[in-house]
Amino acid sequence: NPAWHSEETIRDVEELLKLRGVVSQEIDAAKKSGVFSNTLEARVRLRSGDTRATELLTKYASELEELFILSDLVSEKGEGLSAEVDKTDHVKCDRCWRHRKDVGVDAEHPLLCGRCAEAVHASES
Repeated sequence: NPAWHSEETIRDVEELLKLRGVVSQEIDAAKKSGVFSNTLEARVRLRSGDTRATELLTKYASELEELFILSDLVSEKGEGLSAEVDKTDHVKCDRCWRHRKDVGVDAEHPLLCGRCAEAVHASES
């Protein structure tokens, strides 16, 4: 996408990768401690007091779970930068394997999250 070839986007991605590093360290520690075995089982509460990081977390909110390779992310303002990790209580989608709060909302596809159920319905049309 040509729009991604800008200095602003490059700076954004560099900063997001730093945030991902913080998240990844905490996820790895939780995995080693036996909290969960798969990163998609992680629930992360990411706190940042940095204005720039907070702006990025808002701007890219819909892409962060993909970038951080997890299923359940909450970002909020806080002191400094920290990530708190535990196991999500959301159910695993049989199609995408993400743990989502909306698994089962579609009666025709009770084992799928809303996004996957939509995709299956679209492919059936």
